[in-house]
Amino acid sequence: MSANQKRVFAYALCFPVAFVVGGCCTGVAALFDASPLGIVSAGIAGFMAVMGTAIKLIGPFDF
Repeated sequence: MSANQKRVFAYALCFPVAFVVGGCCTGVAALFDASPLGIVSAGIAGFMAVMGTAIKLIGPFDF
């Protein structure tokens, strides 16, 4: 298995985690009666926070 394949596998593991975190952020925003744009923004922010951290951590790592 090449380094790029291992990197893709690591990103594939982070992707569902990012969806769960984004969904939790969306749920909390909806629970607190945020505006529709605020609810969507919270979900996207949660997703991007996890994926951004994953890219920052996994990207330069040499398998």
